[in-house]
Amino acid sequence: MSPLRRGLLIGGGIVLLLLLLAIATLGVMLRPAALKGRVEKAVHEATGLALRIDGEVRWHAWPEPKVTIGAARLETAVAGTAPLAQWQLLAVEARWSPLLHGEAKLESLTLDGLALTLVRGADGALHWPRLEPAAGAPAEAGAAAAPRALSIAQLSVRHGAVRVVGEGAAAALEGLELQAGVHYDPAAGTLRLTQPTAHAVARGGTLQTDGLRLALDAPAIAVRFSPRHLEASRLHVRFGELEAVARLDGLLDLETPAGRGELTLAMPSLRAFTASLGAELPPTRDAEVFGALELHAAWRVEAAGARLDPLRLRLDGGEYRGSARVPAGGPAAGRPARFDLQGGKLDLRRYLRPKEQPGEPFTLPVEWLRAQHLEGVLELEEAHAVVGVLQGVRITVLDQAPDRAPPASR
Repeated sequence: MSPLRRGLLIGGGIVLLLLLLAIATLGVMLRPAALKGRVEKAVHEATGLALRIDGEVRWHAWPEPKVTIGAARLETAVAGTAPLAQWQLLAVEARWSPLLHGEAKLESLTLDGLALTLVRGADGALHWPRLEPAAGAPAEAGAAAAPRALSIAQLSVRHGAVRVVGEGAAAALEGLELQAGVHYDPAAGTLRLTQPTAHAVARGGTLQTDGLRLALDAPAIAVRFSPRHLEASRLHVRFGELEAVARLDGLLDLETPAGRGELTLAMPSLRAFTASLGAELPPTRDAEVFGALELHAAWRVEAAGARLDPLRLRLDGGEYRGSARVPAGGPAAGRPARFDLQGGKLDLRRYLRPKEQPGEPFTLPVEWLRAQHLEGVLELEEAHAVVGVLQGVRITVLDQAPDRAPPASR
């Protein structure tokens, strides 16, 4: 599963769980008797999951309706597994006027101390429990899950966490803070977030640091579930020292997939960032190379893979133009990524192995590039090498077996 789809699955799953809780709590606002039992029953009948409320459930009718639910947990039917979701406090506020007119509109839904636990299988995919009405649930009790648009003026998650367990290294988003306006229309199969912002710290997995800060914001994000489409005119993401701005032209089809837009990336040190992700760049004679990076490109995603074209890249004071593409499946399917770049002047001596290292000191990191399943061509107007200044240099990297070494340069 691609990082994009995995991220959308996690984000969409969080929001949909909150919406199910909002729908169940909305029914309590209209029927406040036996609050705790009604909430637990409504969630079970709508989703098949077991909601266990350990804290108090309180109802306030004046001046406007408000329900608060203390510590609770949402459990699956799988014995011995951690709760799918748990929280310390859930507070829902509404207004009487839209409720009395049959409109599912909430002023706010706030979750404090939300913790989600997701299980990753051997295939690397995140396994969600199947959400469907409980067997034997009476038809009239399914009203909470009936197609009905729900709006939340302000959704807030405070002091949250998302943990991934199971196969592979455990990973987590901790200190999650989420704010957004929400409109969910199950009949149309659409979910829209207005002014979403999220902050968290990523830990575990392949990360080699104590944690990388993650932040996201956008004017709006809209998702259609069947067929799966994503709409986001602008998405701003910060992950550690990496800052990315992605623009989407129209809709991103998540099933084909298909979409296009623009992408801008910037980071103060490529070497430091890749090291934080557990991918060490090769040592070089000049320790300052693989430093500040800026990238701007038009991107396109289609069934055959992803493409950046045209692409403009600035690294270590040099500027390069061209294109790059990643076939569908990437290295896991034996398909290397491809780059074709043209640049002006480059001092190749800065990228040579350090003199004090054993082995051949005067080689480019071609073996390292090949290990990353990269191939392509870099053309330079002028290159400074150990033997002098070269004009019209063409450096080729091929993704093939080590015993079939490609020509390194010409």
